[in-house]
Amino acid sequence: MSKPCPKMERCPVFPEFRNQSALRVLQTLYCEGDFGRCARFKIASQGEVPPITLLPDGRHMKQGA
Repeated sequence: MSKPCPKMERCPVFPEFRNQSALRVLQTLYCEGDFGRCARFKIASQGEVPPITLLPDGRHMKQGA
């Protein structure tokens, strides 16, 4: 089993989710899995702040979705 994302506990996208089932799927696939493929992680690793609407898979959501 791989290690969880070091940024997971403070990821600002989590509070934006109303649909907790969808959030849990993303957390399982990206945060607890291969976080190196997370779009948010990639941007943050370059010293930039990812947009709050950016999802781990690279898509954008409406705030509060």
